[in-house]
Amino acid sequence: MPDESDFDPMFGDPSLWPRASAGFAKGNLVAARHRYVVTHWGEGVLADLAGRLDDEAGRLLRRPPLPMGWHRISTLARIDQALFRGPMGGDMAAMRAFGFEIADYDLSTLYKILFKVGSPGFIAGRLGVAYGTYLREAGTMRVEVSGHAGRAEVTGGVVPMYLCAAGITGWIEAALARSGAKESRIEHTACQHRGGSACVWELSWR
Repeated sequence: MPDESDFDPMFGDPSLWPRASAGFAKGNLVAARHRYVVTHWGEGVLADLAGRLDDEAGRLLRRPPLPMGWHRISTLARIDQALFRGPMGGDMAAMRAFGFEIADYDLSTLYKILFKVGSPGFIAGRLGVAYGTYLREAGTMRVEVSGHAGRAEVTGGVVPMYLCAAGITGWIEAALARSGAKESRIEHTACQHRGGSACVWELSWR
């Protein structure tokens, strides 16, 4: 977990950790960890990572939970810390690519009826719904869309920095790509871990 004496490169502002770890992650978000590790690195790496974790986190990594359950974000973060420091090599770009892959998988399976992927503007306008299906007691995402641009903002809660700066950014990127967006650009322009009053993403596409 984060170093309580300094800004953590993965978890962000240590003073925000009690709030950032207090919410819940949906079962399908937790289960994506098992799928991702097995797909990219195999069963051996999965077993090694699970063995380094505490009982609860190790169990959830070994045996993916049911999609509709809820699990502590703090548990998810322990799994992700092992991933980030292990096979991801401390590369935040790899965490963003992971967020992209989660969206690409879920939008074609679990959420295809909910989203019925249409235009980029249609999808961007429903990012707040997506946020609420993955995370609970972690704030609310509000989205404004105008033409080929949008702005998403999370207030009333906070998540570990790697989730907002990389994971959610990658998820939005994949959602727009799947909807047919060209030359899309997603920037995490403000973050509570960097002193912002909200976490903000600016979106544009063609």
